[in-house]
This record gives sequence, C-alpha cells and structure tokens, in this order.
Amino acid sequence: MGEVFDMQAMNLHLNKADSNISADLLEIFLSARSDSRSGIPSLSRSNENLLNWISETLIAQKVTWIASADSEILGFITFSDHAIDQLYVHPEYQNKGVGSELIELAKLSMPSGIKLYTFQSNLRALNFYEKNGFQELQRSDGQNNEEKSPDVLLSWHPQNTSNSIIRVIQIEDAGQILEITKNFREKNLYSTCLLSAELIRLSKTPDKRFKYFVVAKNGDVLGMALQHPFMGVLTSPMNEESSLLLAQKIAANNESLPSIYAPLEVMRGFQKAWKSEGDLVIVEKQLVMMDPEELSGIDSKGSIGLCEDSDYENLLEKFLAYAAEVVDKTEDPADYIRSLISTKSVFCLRVEGVITTFVAFSSPVLLPEKSLVTLGPIYTLPEYRRSGHATFATAEVSKYFLSQGIQPMLYTDESNPTSNRIYESIGYRHNETFSMREFKDHDSFN
Repeated sequence: MGEVFDMQAMNLHLNKADSNISADLLEIFLSARSDSRSGIPSLSRSNENLLNWISETLIAQKVTWIASADSEILGFITFSDHAIDQLYVHPEYQNKGVGSELIELAKLSMPSGIKLYTFQSNLRALNFYEKNGFQELQRSDGQNNEEKSPDVLLSWHPQNTSNSIIRVIQIEDAGQILEITKNFREKNLYSTCLLSAELIRLSKTPDKRFKYFVVAKNGDVLGMALQHPFMGVLTSPMNEESSLLLAQKIAANNESLPSIYAPLEVMRGFQKAWKSEGDLVIVEKQLVMMDPEELSGIDSKGSIGLCEDSDYENLLEKFLAYAAEVVDKTEDPADYIRSLISTKSVFCLRVEGVITTFVAFSSPVLLPEKSLVTLGPIYTLPEYRRSGHATFATAEVSKYFLSQGIQPMLYTDESNPTSNRIYESIGYRHNETFSMREFKDHDSFN
C-alpha cells in the first residue's frame, strides 16, 4: 500500500509523448542506464543519434507514454505490436510505483498479452517484471541485440495474476480512456452512459480542466471516473476497495470534497476516504424512456430545433440563469455553451421567436445492440413554467432520438416532484441500476 500512497502524493498522471519532450526522455534514458544499480550494458551511440531515435522512432512511429508529476517527467514507456520496447524511470523516482503504473497502462492497452526483453545482468528489472506478473520464456547470448549482451525474453498474460494489486491510473487522454475501457463500458451500459458521452465529446474537443481515472488490476478494468469542472466526480460502478483507492487518489489533490455522483457502494468508499460519518442521500435518479407510446397527444408549444451560433448570447444568458438557480456553481460556463453549440448538442424551444426552454444532450453512445443518449440539462425560464414548455421540448427531443434508433435517458432531481411528473407523463421510468448520490452535509467533510 505504501507504493500507492507515494504515487498519490506525487499527483502522478500519464499522457502521450510528443517530439517537444525528446530531450527530457533522453535525459531519463541516460540517467537510468548509467545508474550503477541497473546492470545495463553501455551503448556506443552518440547523444545526437539517440535523440533522433527517440523523436523519429519511439515517438513518431511507436506508442510512447510519459509519467509526470507537478510538470516533471519521471519516466516513459514505449510499446507496439504486443511488445514493450522501452521502459525507463529516472533513478530518483524508482521504487515509487511509477514503473508499475506504466506497466498497468501497457496491460490495459494490450490485454491479450505482452512480451519484452531485458538484460540478464539487470537483476532489478527481472525482479520488477516478476512482481508485475511477467514470466521467463527463454534466455539467449544476446547476439541479436545492439549491446551484444545476454538477455531474457519475458511474457505476461491475463492469467498471470501473482502479486496483482489494484491501481488507480490518471490518464490525460480521453480517447485512450475510451479505448481501454470499451469492454467495461459495454458491460455497464446504463451506468456508464454519461461517462462515455463526456469522453466522446472530450476526445473531439479536449479540455485540460477535466481529469480521467481508470481503476485496474492486472490489465482488467474495475472502474472508471471523470472529474468534471462543473459536476464534480462522476464514476462508474466498482467495488468498495476500488472506490476507496479512487477516493484517496482524488482526495490527495483536492482540499475540499468535490460533488460525487456515483452508485451507493462507490459513495461508501469516498465516505471512508474522507473520514465522513454523514448520511448519503439520492439527489438524482436515472430515468429511461420506457414507453414511447406516451409521446403522442402532447400539445405543441412552439418550434424546436438545434441552437445556432447566433443563439450564443441568448443561450448563455439562459444557462447563467439555470446555473444560478439549479447548479449554484461559480465557474464561467461560456466555453461550455460554445462547445454545446459548436457540436450541435443543444435544442432550443422558441415560442413567438423567444427561447423559453433549452434541452442539452450528451454525445450519443453508439453500440451494436443498444445506443443511448443522455438528455440534460433541461431548463425552462421561470416565467414560462407550468405551461407545458418543458414537457413539449423533452418529448420532441426524445422522439427525435427514438426515430434515429437511439434510446434517450436522463437524470432528474429526486426532490423535484414537478420534474418527475413531467418526465413520467412523457413515458420515462426509473432505472433501478443507477442513481446519483451525494453527501447530505457536503461542506462539513474535509
């Protein structure tokens, strides 16, 4: 467990390397190889030659990831074709879990199996790989490697479970998170729909304010989470041990407890991590459109369509009203509104030329058996309420997605009976598999 806490203290996160940091990777490469403890034989290449090799081969032609903390690069890994080509951690940060976290990323990226070579003289590396589930396949005299030094071929398969521990990995790449969690998300379709939608959007329009986490063990995804600048932390289902480690990772880098939207067993893990004795209450519940027949017979209230660029100022004003009344967040939502409009992710209901209601939606999650889209936020200006505007707008947007073969779903405030009646009258029903919860006395936990 000490290894995990070391990583948390360092705020370790992983992201893909680019050519701008080739010199940093060279410094790590040289430092690790020249460390007297490594047992790595020397190379005859010049530094200039090595720098070009890192930039033009490792970064440009293969997949290279770096581990960073507080803007400092601690180590890197290069892999391709089910093989790890390079793995180096700066000597100052060895034995702190950096290498193991990079190995876990490789396992998640190549879950069917991995092979690698290391030198027979590098006893520390042999011990490290053994602890991470690799097994020896064969030894050679090393005449096929550049250093002409005896080497060892090692392999890892998912069945190699010895010494496996749960790790929480922070990855700064929404597209990579989507790729390595694909099977997990398909198995937990409803409870990861909102996560999937946000990741799809962020893979197209990256935003550094978001943080992404994967909870994994021996290449198997146990859970995932996204830290949202407006919503707080949104998680998938996971067991209590996994949620406790996730909470510890997030708590190490947050002075106050963020809002947590998660299944009950995950909330318990956060409760333990923050040493909270407070009660948990459902604040939102997931509703899924169950009865499309009820969409008929709803009176028209105006015209509804996707918002255009010209609606930006108008929609921003409406969203600020929504934020002040419902969300109570201080972050500037201007970028969020621009993103909604540019990605055509918000419908507006116009009555006599005035926008009275907006219905935003997430990027649809398209799967072979069932595709889903999450509606929300949905907001009607106070002066237009109790006139059927929200009912009509939600029904029309729901009908649109149903006509595209996409199942609409949404989250509604447990304490708002008016909204619940509206959605239920349209045909939405409570999905028992997932509800969002948060701490009852939020500000007292720190």
